[in-house]
Amino acid sequence: MRVFVSEFICGGACANPSSKPSLAREGRAMLEALLVDFRQVPGCHVITTWNSCLGEFPVNGIECITVETPTNEAAEFRRLTSEADVTFVIAPEFDGILANRRRLSDEVGGHWPGCQIEAIELCADKLALFEHLDQRQIPTVPTALWNPSCIPDAANFPAVLKPRDGAGSTDVRLIDRPEDMPAVFTAEEANRFVVQPYIAGRAISVAVLCSTDGESVEIFPAAEQHLSSDGSHDGRFHYLGGQVPIASAPDHAVEELVRRACDSIPGLNGYIGFDLILPDAAPEQPLIVEINPRLTTSYLGYREHANENLARRMLPSNSNRPPISWKPTFVEWTADGVVSSQPDASARDAGFPSNQE
Repeated sequence: MRVFVSEFICGGACANPSSKPSLAREGRAMLEALLVDFRQVPGCHVITTWNSCLGEFPVNGIECITVETPTNEAAEFRRLTSEADVTFVIAPEFDGILANRRRLSDEVGGHWPGCQIEAIELCADKLALFEHLDQRQIPTVPTALWNPSCIPDAANFPAVLKPRDGAGSTDVRLIDRPEDMPAVFTAEEANRFVVQPYIAGRAISVAVLCSTDGESVEIFPAAEQHLSSDGSHDGRFHYLGGQVPIASAPDHAVEELVRRACDSIPGLNGYIGFDLILPDAAPEQPLIVEINPRLTTSYLGYREHANENLARRMLPSNSNRPPISWKPTFVEWTADGVVSSQPDASARDAGFPSNQE
């Protein structure tokens, strides 16, 4: 089986990976992990592309095509997708990047075991996703288009301002006061951003594997998200990594919420990442913050926590297998791919960094 794994930032589609350092770090970590895992699957010939400006390719035993420009990468993406038995894409949602990759794959007859184009576009648009979930009474964080000429009153602050189609916490900011809102972005950019109330609580994520036939939904254990500001007092959030499993999570409520969301979105297939908040005021009532229709950085921890090769589980021929079993370990990871684990799961109770740091 020919397996093509394409990562947008480091794979050559982005002309200057250093211009997106956080996305490049996370993308490279996910790419390396997925390549290593597929390399271990019997019968898999694994192929990828690599941006020449990043130096030597870091994974042995993989067929790697080095590309010089985004134009070269686009041609190789089409060729390799058309020749592969299956194509796995790691790419951000903003600017329609992930959706366009799906279109390119479909145009050349590629086999993409991930989300359909309609599901990608819905999840990529935070306002549309809120409206979709809200109309179906699926608990989520209220979301509105930012209107700089009509700033919410002080009762609605602090608030979170974020790109409508953002990924990887890019340009996500905490706004403390109404008077800070107009200074953040220009009026011309307003339709690109949404505003949400800041909800104090624990930021968690949950990964899901949806079968391509829609018949099965495998929900992974909840993971803690480590978020922090950069210390510059501008309120920016940054994703630092996470840990799994977590203590005192309302597992049944989280699973029920995630399953309802999956059932409501046609074409939500493959590896999906859910971002949720457990509000301090009602931790037993989780809220959906975002849905990522793609591989997420939490894969770094889940692959260490699982008793099997998760990449093999993601292959279409392995969609109808028994539930994943998980090791009795506590796993922690950073955004750039450093993973550590402890055999005693009780270590998870030792304390968690605040998601407001």
